[in-house]
Amino acid sequence: MNEQKLQDVLKQAITTGNSEQLWDYTEDMLLLVQDVDHFPPSSFDLILTIMIQQAFLEMEGSHHLLLLFEQTWKFLSDDQKDRLLPVLESTYVRFTDDLSWFVISELLGEYFRDDRALMVLHRLRALEAEMPRSLVPHGLEHIVKSSSDKALARRAYAELLEMKNDPSEQVRGEVDISLQILANRGHSYG
Repeated sequence: MNEQKLQDVLKQAITTGNSEQLWDYTEDMLLLVQDVDHFPPSSFDLILTIMIQQAFLEMEGSHHLLLLFEQTWKFLSDDQKDRLLPVLESTYVRFTDDLSWFVISELLGEYFRDDRALMVLHRLRALEAEMPRSLVPHGLEHIVKSSSDKALARRAYAELLEMKNDPSEQVRGEVDISLQILANRGHSYG
């Protein structure tokens, strides 16, 4: 399928709220990206535009489109990554699909895994909404596990420890899970 037809499929999936069609789009787009060995700029621009639309943010299965960034990470240019980061942060709390929060926290911690991502996670710690805030420890955990920068990993670990004082039992539970995973893998900066 050519890029223009794929873009039409994406627009239709969002317009109709069809998560299966969105999944089909991401699979076909992945094949296209792999075939051309880069993420086509016009498709990337369209996705960023769609990511800020309320219909997408409230769509069941919105995480399918976000997973495309994980699957195509090595094909994204530095400029595309730079443009993606603020969109992920600004839309994070607006998603209604909890798997979207999970995928974004993974993108921040495992794929970006840099100072900028840590700062985004730091800011997301202050969210009022409990559910999206409860996925922040997952992102911090990934920075600790994935970063080759030991100072960055230590700062992410410190952020995680600070979240043990979160007022939400759910958030504290997620922090405990992340800390246990890190301890089991020998990551401790305490």
